[in-house]
Amino acid sequence: MNGYMIVKVPSGTPGTITRGATLDRWIFEHRYVMQQHVGRPLEKQETVHHKNGKKTDNRIENLELWKGRHGKGIRAADYHCAGCRCFEVSH
Repeated sequence: MNGYMIVKVPSGTPGTITRGATLDRWIFEHRYVMQQHVGRPLEKQETVHHKNGKKTDNRIENLELWKGRHGKGIRAADYHCAGCRCFEVSH
């Protein structure tokens, strides 16, 4: 769904969606990972941002919980490799 991974979860899991005409319950994997991490259901206005911009990279260290919507793309600091400082302005 728009490049995001979805996973099947037990009935009654908060935040699930119905996919197609089936009664099976599904949830976006990044939202499921985050709600497991914070130990509560996510609120409707909360979004989960992929720091590296890869919608299939749902490791918790790549996810960030936001209050409200976030724009497309990624921060310049999140784009560069670990330890890279080329985006910093030197004085």
